[in-house]
Amino acid sequence: MVCYFEDFVIEWNADVNNKEGLVVIAEYFGNSAIPSESKYKHVLNTAFIENDNGTILNKELFKDIPDLSFVHIVLLRGNVKIEEIEGELYKFVA
Repeated sequence: MVCYFEDFVIEWNADVNNKEGLVVIAEYFGNSAIPSESKYKHVLNTAFIENDNGTILNKELFKDIPDLSFVHIVLLRGNVKIEEIEGELYKFVA
């Protein structure tokens, strides 16, 4: 299946009891739908989804991933905590 990354809607079975949100990962291993266009590089982009329901993925999740690429999308539920350390914000995921 080929999908356009702008306004890409992803749906899953919502968990109404999940108040911690989700982490979504877009991972590219260099493979293309056109084998001669394969780049043989690895890109791993992550984002935080606040509400546990279907959502439109931010196009930045696909940054540095070429068109017509095979992309693995992973959704993770868990505890996400944002901490400020020495003026920088960090996300901790469990």
